[in-house]
Amino acid sequence: MKKLIYFIILLFLSCKSKDCIKKDNSLVIEFNNNLDIVKRIHDRNPNDSITIDSYKNAIKYLYQKTNIMSKSDYSSTIGYLDDNDYNNDMKLWKKWLKENSCLQ
Repeated sequence: MKKLIYFIILLFLSCKSKDCIKKDNSLVIEFNNNLDIVKRIHDRNPNDSITIDSYKNAIKYLYQKTNIMSKSDYSSTIGYLDDNDYNNDMKLWKKWLKENSCLQ
């Protein structure tokens, strides 16, 4: 009986975690919006209207939420000096979001 109860609890928790990320989850929406700002700056589209302040705020937001220090530069230039740094930061932030989106 005790094993059955543990099994049911485990089953319940595993189902809950799979359903946790939803489109209306405000953490996921805000996080993805900030990731998008970083991506758009990295893509360097001259027609894009992202401001330097928006970029700095996005990097700050991502750091404050995840405690993952970005390798981006926003002193004399903005963006990433190296594509590998950009790809690594994005990978770490997306991994963090996947693991923590249920904590809202």
